[in-house]
Amino acid sequence: MNITKIELLWSRACPYRCAGCAMPIDSPTHLGTLEQWQRGVLNMRRLGSKFVAIYGAEPLTRPKYLAEVITAIYESGQAATIITALPRSPLLRKLFDTSPLDSLTVSWDGVYGDLDREKKSEDGQHILHKYSFVRDRSVVATVSALNVQRIPDMARVASDQGWWFLFDLYHPGAGPLSKCNDEGGLVEASADDVRVMATELVALKRGGGRVHASELYLQFLASHYNGRIREAWHCVNRKAGWLTVNSDGCVLPCDDWQKSYPHGKIWDELWAEDLERWKNEAVADCPGCLWNTHFDAVAIEENLIPLGSYVH
Repeated sequence: MNITKIELLWSRACPYRCAGCAMPIDSPTHLGTLEQWQRGVLNMRRLGSKFVAIYGAEPLTRPKYLAEVITAIYESGQAATIITALPRSPLLRKLFDTSPLDSLTVSWDGVYGDLDREKKSEDGQHILHKYSFVRDRSVVATVSALNVQRIPDMARVASDQGWWFLFDLYHPGAGPLSKCNDEGGLVEASADDVRVMATELVALKRGGGRVHASELYLQFLASHYNGRIREAWHCVNRKAGWLTVNSDGCVLPCDDWQKSYPHGKIWDELWAEDLERWKNEAVADCPGCLWNTHFDAVAIEENLIPLGSYVH
């Protein structure tokens, strides 16, 4: 198995109740000693991982061991980013002071449907300059019917301040531990709106804007997106690999689809052959998705875009 990236769901709790999110406010019990997590980090590297995206719901709701695990990630030869909706938290600045962390991704949903979302978006817009010392900086938004028409302007604001802009297309959840749900009134953006958005993002990217997704992916959306996000793309029979590690150490196929959950703990002995069979079974059951990270990872594998041409 050729694992290129690990998605680490460090916590399954968040103080916000954003529409479309299935995560609770209160943190459930988390398992694993520091020694186990350090061993797990080494297993991630042995599987080929070069990059660990640390999120969850909100990783800062679980500060214990976080700096130490980040340090272990870098010492193992992997890089990392932390994806947070709490850029004002003193815990975030402390992480940069006490670990080798050099990458920050601020969750910036840009939807003003309630107070929490308005505060979250305000944080995303006004906190950017406070982290200009971070080498690698990005904001990420979930595209839905509520914000799709504002996405190009959000990308321009981020890019003008030297931040990369990332996005995912919202879709209802799938699998027993999915991060997403279809409660709260959040709905998928229309195909027409997504095509217009993608066309504007292509122009911004060609003009030097810091749009993270590859032009290949954006052109696919602009020309071919039909509104059926789970029919357009999935990773069956692909060699490029990614795994999700849950907050209790369990290994998942991804953070959305866990029909075959779980395989085992990341700190246990993982046999590559067994993991490969498990991954193939899980992917075969997957209905597919059009996430840009998966699309672009496969495109790099198939030499459709050169390595490094889109990664921030």
